[in-house]
Amino acid sequence: MNNNELGELHRARLARARPRETAHVLNGGSGNPTLLRLIERPGAHIGAHVWPGGQVLLDYLLEAGGTFEGSLRGATVLELGSGVGLLGLSLAGSARARGARVVVTDRDAGILRHNCEANRAVFAANGEATCTARELDWDRPALLLETDRPVDWILGADVLYNSNTA
Repeated sequence: MNNNELGELHRARLARARPRETAHVLNGGSGNPTLLRLIERPGAHIGAHVWPGGQVLLDYLLEAGGTFEGSLRGATVLELGSGVGLLGLSLAGSARARGARVVVTDRDAGILRHNCEANRAVFAANGEATCTARELDWDRPALLLETDRPVDWILGADVLYNSNTA
């Protein structure tokens, strides 16, 4: 199969990958559950849907109580391989990360940008945090992050995928 045929197959797969909105209840220390809305595109590419590792790490960070509470407030958090952004966007919307600057990254940041914008009111109301989506191609890491503050946390869940283990 040549590159043109592969490109046609990829474009056909993208055309079949219909976006769907999913809602995730966020209980992050404010006492009131918050609804986080994410667009997913299963089948579009490997990171276009929620993977279970992100949910597990999120639950651990938010349910660990005071262990992380002080260190997430006002912190600069960088998430690698964010996919649709469940982990990073949830932290930005959590009262446990009040005032945090969250940067979510993925090779294709289109869905991330949409999801950051769609949940901006949640970030402002629940945690006064900011969330920014950035493209990060690991073949060109120099595009990583421009910041005037050091990164306090680097997070990643389900970052690597090997099709041979699927």
